Amino acid sequence: TEGEGGKCPAAEHERLVVLAARLGSDGVDVEARTLQRKPKVLQKLRENQPHAVLVGSIHVMGTPLDEAFPGVELDAAFDSLAGYDVAKVVGLAQSESCCLRMHAAARRVCETGKPACGVCVGGAGTLSRVLNLSVGPTPVRHPGMAEAAPGQLTLGDIKAQRQVLRLDQPQHYFLFGSPIARSPSPTLHNTAFMLRGRMNKLYRRHESTTLDAVRSVVSAPEFGGASVTIPLKEALWDLLGFVSPSAKKIGAVNTLVMRDGQLEGHNTDWVPIAAALSRRASGRALVAGAGGAARAACFAVVEKGWKLVVYARNPEKGKALADAFGGAYVQSLSPAEMASIGAVISTVPGSAQFSVPSLESKPLIFESAYIPKETKLVEQGRQAGCEVVLGVDMLLGQGFEQHKLWCGSSLSEDHQREVTSRVLEFYAEST
Repeated sequence: TEGEGGKCPAAEHERLVVLAARLGSDGVDVEARTLQRKPKVLQKLRENQPHAVLVGSIHVMGTPLDEAFPGVELDAAFDSLAGYDVAKVVGLAQSESCCLRMHAAARRVCETGKPACGVCVGGAGTLSRVLNLSVGPTPVRHPGMAEAAPGQLTLGDIKAQRQVLRLDQPQHYFLFGSPIARSPSPTLHNTAFMLRGRMNKLYRRHESTTLDAVRSVVSAPEFGGASVTIPLKEALWDLLGFVSPSAKKIGAVNTLVMRDGQLEGHNTDWVPIAAALSRRASGRALVAGAGGAARAACFAVVEKGWKLVVYARNPEKGKALADAFGGAYVQSLSPAEMASIGAVISTVPGSAQFSVPSLESKPLIFESAYIPKETKLVEQGRQAGCEVVLGVDMLLGQGFEQHKLWCGSSLSEDHQREVTSRVLEFYAEST
């Protein structure tokens, strides 16, 4: 409409939306801000065409993108379209950096499982249309039509440029497990991919609790890899053609890699735990829990030459875990038991409110749960003056190792700092 940089009067836009409802259109692109003042029009469209795909659009084409949407306002614009099937934002690009910023915002929407369209107009906006095809529907012009505005491309133009940029070979990465709605892993990995220029790689959540749910995803030709969390870390063996030595010893997989048509299973959970233990002289380490993460912790403890003590509420599982790694099992904790402990590694959920009876020995506190950020054990450790490693630090550490497996090389320290900053931002916004 005229209010969003076009030539159509707002009243005409309203008439066309009503017409779309009457005609039974399969898809309708509506200006969200224009219809904010006419909620009944949108309601009638949804009632008459409940199966139609509704694209909610925001256009700001008279002001450069960085001025129209400074800071987090671009993300907020996409968020305001959460009620639509597809979120679409159009801005004016002054440089290719605007296109990259628009694409990053659209990718964050795509992480939630919703298609997004983030494109820029202007001669510098061409790249945004090329990139957007990875995350959602992209406006194109027919080859027989003249270019109505700078930056418009045909589908053939977009495909040709994507081939040059190697974007025509998409690789999709996933987080398997449940519950995962609040996981910052998509922010971690998509930020890393963007910083490395791996625009063909996209990471998203896939809520799943069964082997069959995972099987259907890993069989797709564009599948590149995945992170695995509860309850699947010990359940995917039948899918794997190769298992890394560490994952075999641990007995759990948290990383999948598709390499040369073969699905590989790896475990990176133990790496940040081992790194933390390396900062101290070896002693006795207490591992709380008996699941897949606990197995990784036990492996790290033994690998670094520490003596293993396992504590779990389920005696049968606790004893089996301790026996598997040559450690001792304790059914209860006492101040006397804690006096000789040099590290406490908790792998139980943050909601379990786990704590220990004494921290007089000032052990290292390593928390694997990242929700909440300050668990009861973390608070106890801080009050006792202990060195504390947060669950989000473990998430980042194992995630950087996953990135190395998927991309063939490690993130630079500068890129790690940028990813960490983005994850902490996500963490602050969602907790």
